[in-house]
Amino acid sequence: MNLNQSLRLAVHYGSISALCSFGVFLLLYFMVKNPLGNISFVGAWIPIVFIVLAIKSFKENVGDGYITYGQGLRTGTWTSLFIAILFSLLVYIFLNLIDASIIEAYKEEALKQLEISKDVLNKSMYYTTLEGIEKTTAGSLAMSEFYTKFIGGFIVSLIVAAFFKSPKPIQN
Repeated sequence: MNLNQSLRLAVHYGSISALCSFGVFLLLYFMVKNPLGNISFVGAWIPIVFIVLAIKSFKENVGDGYITYGQGLRTGTWTSLFIAILFSLLVYIFLNLIDASIIEAYKEEALKQLEISKDVLNKSMYYTTLEGIEKTTAGSLAMSEFYTKFIGGFIVSLIVAAFFKSPKPIQN
């Protein structure tokens, strides 16, 4: 029963978070034309807020004021997964149907960053990274966004679950 409620909360808060994150993506797109560059961290706080809200909602509405670490971690992780899936799907659709030039802008920014760090990298690392940048596609960018959102959300879930943890007292 708690798994279904955890999933329901995760879908609810994960969807809202992904849509808000995509709203920031669009805002950055209209402002700077490359919402996938370094500026993308402007919206990093959005998934954090919604993971906190999902875990807090589980504690208050499902757990009657109590939540174990596992329940909090499960709710936060599911929320992170739905955020990552929906956001990366929206980015993929946008890059394929609306404006594929973002991919080239991303590559240009990545190449500039690579040139800055050229002295620090050995030749093998430099050419491997250069090859990776040149092979960047809408799919690889969407997958990168998925991994970033999911792993970041999982780390946040680990912390938030510990913060909200309050198991029911054992009754005699």
